[in-house]
Amino acid sequence: MTHAHPRIHARWWAVAIAAALLAALAALLPTRADAAISKSTSTFYQINGTAPVTGLKLTGYDGKNVYVAITVTGQATVSVPTTAQTGLSLPFGYASWSGSQIAFTGPVANANAALAALTIIAPNVAYVKNSTANDVTLNLTAFDNSTGAAFNPANQHFYRYVPGKITGTDALAAAAAAPATLGQAGYLASITSADENAFVAEKIQGDAGAVAKNVWIGATDTAEEGKWVWNGGPDNGVQFWQGCDPASGGVAVEGRYSQWAPGEPNNWNASRCQVENSPTLGEDCAIINKFSPNSAPPDNAFFQGLWNDLPCSYGAGANDIISGYIVEYGNKAVGGDYSGLDTLSVTFKPRPFAPKVKANFFDKVFNLLFTSKKRKNLPKKPNKPATFTFKTKVKMVNPGTYVITIKRKDGKGVPYLLLSGSKAQAAGGKAVKLGSSRWSIEVTTTKANQTVTVDPVLKTMDWVKPAGTQLSVKLKTDSNMRCPLGWCESTPIPSPRDQGKG
Repeated sequence: MTHAHPRIHARWWAVAIAAALLAALAALLPTRADAAISKSTSTFYQINGTAPVTGLKLTGYDGKNVYVAITVTGQATVSVPTTAQTGLSLPFGYASWSGSQIAFTGPVANANAALAALTIIAPNVAYVKNSTANDVTLNLTAFDNSTGAAFNPANQHFYRYVPGKITGTDALAAAAAAPATLGQAGYLASITSADENAFVAEKIQGDAGAVAKNVWIGATDTAEEGKWVWNGGPDNGVQFWQGCDPASGGVAVEGRYSQWAPGEPNNWNASRCQVENSPTLGEDCAIINKFSPNSAPPDNAFFQGLWNDLPCSYGAGANDIISGYIVEYGNKAVGGDYSGLDTLSVTFKPRPFAPKVKANFFDKVFNLLFTSKKRKNLPKKPNKPATFTFKTKVKMVNPGTYVITIKRKDGKGVPYLLLSGSKAQAAGGKAVKLGSSRWSIEVTTTKANQTVTVDPVLKTMDWVKPAGTQLSVKLKTDSNMRCPLGWCESTPIPSPRDQGKG
């Protein structure tokens, strides 16, 4: 019997193992063939009200868990209603489903349900025609959540907490050698703005489900004492601070951002600020979220978001307070050349509030479904005013008062008078309020998605009806809605059936 050479067996097993690993890796990678975000089909928001954001949908993420981040610039916030939060979770550091910056994770089907229910909420600001001052921009980012990294929507960068007792010198090297995220190499975090500092301080989970404390960031003055620069990333080598703490004359360079704790940086203490670097005593590396559990009050306080300088050799000992380091990903000041990340930006124009109309079209969306099947045009001007009826069903998505007006397309004459006997009834047989005037029918509902059957009795007042003219039912709005002739959403109704009554 012939036996294969052991080396051949070894190679075969190596190939088989490599193939299995590649297959497993492929199963974990996002489906990117057609991954995208469908653009919003709505481009207006309602001043002093709530308006739906329609058309947003993630595609190409079938079967994946996704991370969705949404930010809004301008005087507005976004919200995901409770009914659309099923199956989703808030990332670490997020406490609300509403605000100018929200995020959620979960199966793509649940994420799309949340996007379909998303609304914009705007305050009562002054409306200025043809101005961009009140424009609201919605920015949406989505990616496969298997990265496990925290995402900062403000600068479109990713961050990862790596726990462990490690020196500042080793952390610099380890961050640069960290596995890539969405195709981007890592570096020890460079914090260049208040927004970024708040994100790193509050939204990166450390040990025991709490924020990461005493973690290395990429600030260092190892090359020249007092010359603090960023090490790595798009700000590599940029100096942001000169000297020691402000009381000792330390200052920001060209107004660049820093967030030193009180009395920091001090190169160990104030008297050593001007001493040359020492491998054992000089403090040439920086941490964020300063916390000194072994110190006496008040030094043992937790200085969340504040920085401290420490010896770069510090952190390897079992009793040292260093808990790890923060790796940042993103090769540009904003964003990066990522593989597997989708973004969308939509600008919304304001719709002015219509104070003279109780019903607000953009707040109370409705659909008209007609039940009347018979049509009979009045062949000519009647000898006397004609009385007629028709039925129409109006579905009110939101509870409130709606004003339905019927008017002739040619705009001539006084259309009708609403007579006693007119009725309005909600689904389930419940009567609703039906107000009237010479020009309109007013319907008030108290429940969401309530279908109301309106059965008016109308009497023509001045019937000068050109051939082929039909009446139209419309929701009347204030003229400053910028709708043609002050009307929105005209929908034809069947021509009235002549009842032959005087």
